[in-house]
Amino acid sequence: MSRYFLTKLRVEGFRGINNDGDPLELLFKRDITNSVFGENGRGKSSIFEALSYAMTGKIPKLAALPAEENADEYYCNRFHSLEEATINLTVEPDSGGNLIEIRVKRDKTGTRTVDSPSGYAEPEKILQVLATELTLLDYSTFRHSSKIAPSSEAEHSRRYLVSRTSHLCGKRWK
Repeated sequence: MSRYFLTKLRVEGFRGINNDGDPLELLFKRDITNSVFGENGRGKSSIFEALSYAMTGKIPKLAALPAEENADEYYCNRFHSLEEATINLTVEPDSGGNLIEIRVKRDKTGTRTVDSPSGYAEPEKILQVLATELTLLDYSTFRHSSKIAPSSEAEHSRRYLVSRTSHLCGKRWK
């Protein structure tokens, strides 16, 4: 089975990212640990959630909300003129070959569509591979996991997660 390296992420109109006509674009580099950092309220969590949604079709913290909270209303940015969210992932197969672009959209009715502007026939399969192979950790989960393990295990886990994330996906905000 092929593995994929995430080279680019573009996000528009998703959660806290209201960038009408000007997608947020992150470029990722190989062979280094890349990270996303910035001031509070600048979209770091929305980037994390966009990756999660693209790969799995859900955002865990929204899926956990009670029904009366209407979680479906929180995916698309309410102020985006198209009232839809678009997440584009560009991946490079580790076996070589052309870059593959996958587009995931969600409209205001909650309909999720997945296609490939680059013409790849089965973009959902790549998303499934990414969801299986990639570990996405938010800060609080990472912190909690390092607190509950003895220090040597925590250090081993931290190194493993960082190296695994670096190899499979994570990268640097450019």
